[in-house]
Amino acid sequence: MKIFLITALLVSALSAVEPPKIQPATRYYPLWQNSAITDKPLPPEPDDVPNDLEDWVLVGLEEYVTGKVVTIVNKKNPKERLRVPGPEEASKQFSILQVNKGQGSYLDTTVLLQKGEHRGEVSFDSKYLVLRKAPPLKPTSKKKPTPTPTKTGKSPLPTSAKPATTSSTTRKAPRQRFIPKPTK
Repeated sequence: MKIFLITALLVSALSAVEPPKIQPATRYYPLWQNSAITDKPLPPEPDDVPNDLEDWVLVGLEEYVTGKVVTIVNKKNPKERLRVPGPEEASKQFSILQVNKGQGSYLDTTVLLQKGEHRGEVSFDSKYLVLRKAPPLKPTSKKKPTPTPTKTGKSPLPTSAKPATTSSTTRKAPRQRFIPKPTK
């Protein structure tokens, strides 16, 4: 009977004990983050910045005593034009590393540029070397201004007054100079 009581007591004791719970890993997060014996985690790597030097085309190269200046145009947005080095904030991102002049034509010239940690060559493209059309001239009318009447209803100029002539319509004869001959 004693054996029966001991086994019943053991079975009831074992059934009363709950199995251990699995703790989440974040429970111990401060221990491994702030520990003096572990290494700090590496900072996340920055996303790769795309190399956009392929989007630029060379449209001008100028040489000065102080150095060379190139003009580049964005292929995606042709209105975006930069002079490197230049005063614009966007052109300060670029730097000229090398200029390779072409042997035959200026179209063979290439320029090695650097933007941040990216390097790339830009060259001339005849598609972007088109002169812009000048805006059409606005016709100007050369009407004489009519005098506005004053409060009294009279014109401020008398009718006998002649209109002033401009210097482009009236020319004076050139002044002649006489230099006396030297006497001995």
